Amino acid sequence: YAKRRAFGRCQLCGSMAPFLDKEGKPYLETHHVVWLSAGGSDTVDNTVALCPNCHRKMHILNLKNDVITLMDIASQEP
Repeated sequence: YAKRRAFGRCQLCGSMAPFLDKEGKPYLETHHVVWLSAGGSDTVDNTVALCPNCHRKMHILNLKNDVITLMDIASQEP
């Protein structure tokens, strides 16, 4: 759902997906804004679609402003 809602754009940097997968769909990775290991829920209002670079950035830096931005995006109605 998060990937469909992103319409092929990274929900953090806004760039188009870097390539299409084997099915011809934009390649984005689903990310839990509040990590499951930190008690986050496995629900659509806690997931976003990120390009591989931003996904890695979130797992390495997890910057507070980025988390806030993604929480706002994830909580929006479709």
